[in-house]
Amino acid sequence: MNRSDGVGVFEVVSRPPSLGYVRRSAYKANQMSDRGTPVAIRVVSVDKEVAVIKLFRVASNATVSDIRKALSRQTAIPVGSVFGLDHDEIEQSILAVLRQLDGLGSTYEIIVDGKPESRQYFNNILQRSRDIELQTQMMTNLEIGEPDIETLEWLQRESPGDVFRDTLEQVIRGDGYYVDTETLAWAKHQLGNAEP
Repeated sequence: MNRSDGVGVFEVVSRPPSLGYVRRSAYKANQMSDRGTPVAIRVVSVDKEVAVIKLFRVASNATVSDIRKALSRQTAIPVGSVFGLDHDEIEQSILAVLRQLDGLGSTYEIIVDGKPESRQYFNNILQRSRDIELQTQMMTNLEIGEPDIETLEWLQRESPGDVFRDTLEQVIRGDGYYVDTETLAWAKHQLGNAEP
């Protein structure tokens, strides 16, 4: 059951059902969905307040007065959500804000999904996300039988030598793989150079 405000409602029918008692409770849909994981920045110390205000005005949906309040109260300013739609654009925007804050000599804290995290942790989760995205794309290319040179180079780095050789042999035979002539030539060259 849904309400008009977008919050779902679940019902629990009590036992015994003959009493007809139904308890209704509101619940929020999974927050990850398409919106991703929220990221905010809490500025701890600021030397150039006007520059920081301009920076957050461009990087967030906050008003100038909200940014001033957040800076004076040292509360977090939302700057986007990662791992959702438009992840790459938002990631680059957040990283640009962090670089500019570093350049302004500001001290800050990164808040990921409501928890303070280190810059290193934030960089690590972004890198892990990129690695998973790349692995998924490469595996998909192999599974649909249309690897390109980039996919085969990835396979060479990430898999045992015998798996790589077997795949090259299948690509060259056309055994379940369709590749362009450039990729075919690359595969033949690599197979000739592959260690037995």
